[in-house]
Amino acid sequence: MGALKSNFSTGLETALLGLRAECSDVGGEWPSGAKISQALLREHGVRLHWRTIDRLFADAGELVARRKRKSRWEYFILHQGQSLLSAESPFVSLIDPENAIKSMIRLQAFLSDLDPGVVKVCDPFVDSSTFDFLSLLKKDCVVRLLSKKIMEEQKVRLLLRAASAEGRLFEIRKAADLHDRYIITQDRMLILGTSLNSFGRNISFIVRPGRDIRASTEVKFDQIWEGGRAF
Repeated sequence: MGALKSNFSTGLETALLGLRAECSDVGGEWPSGAKISQALLREHGVRLHWRTIDRLFADAGELVARRKRKSRWEYFILHQGQSLLSAESPFVSLIDPENAIKSMIRLQAFLSDLDPGVVKVCDPFVDSSTFDFLSLLKKDCVVRLLSKKIMEEQKVRLLLRAASAEGRLFEIRKAADLHDRYIITQDRMLILGTSLNSFGRNISFIVRPGRDIRASTEVKFDQIWEGGRAF
């Protein structure tokens, strides 16, 4: 779990990540340092004491707004703070089956928010439930799905035809030597610890890597895609 902390250059960025999570989860309220500390431990397994968060945010007026209520500081992330935590910032997030609904909502939000363009998906095991997630993509997205085993083939073919009737562009190719699970777009990437058809059932992780990993993985995807067999 320490991967998240090492991927951020400062403790301030780690604290901002926790603040952003709390601001979105509590409907615009202002969380305290203690709540932010709890969010980091709960969502990412990172320990950052609330006093450290208070100290970090004391000199971060361009990134964070703060106010004092009942002898404790409360915070709200500003636009510049959001910008610092750009889509390129790496993170690691735990997927806990006991909190599966929240995890699914986050993944669904990521997919539905993607801009139109080519979406490259590598998932070794695909069945009809995989499309529960992929159908959240905007209709303008061109989906290239790379897999090694298609289960429920008849249902999957029916879903492909239905997608085509809606004007969606879905293509599946098969390749033998696939192990990783990830989603790549023009400027984003998510690495999944489990296949989409079993997302939330077991403890796993979502990793958003940096640009270098995204770029090198896309090159590999394209190579496998070119040699893949059409489904």
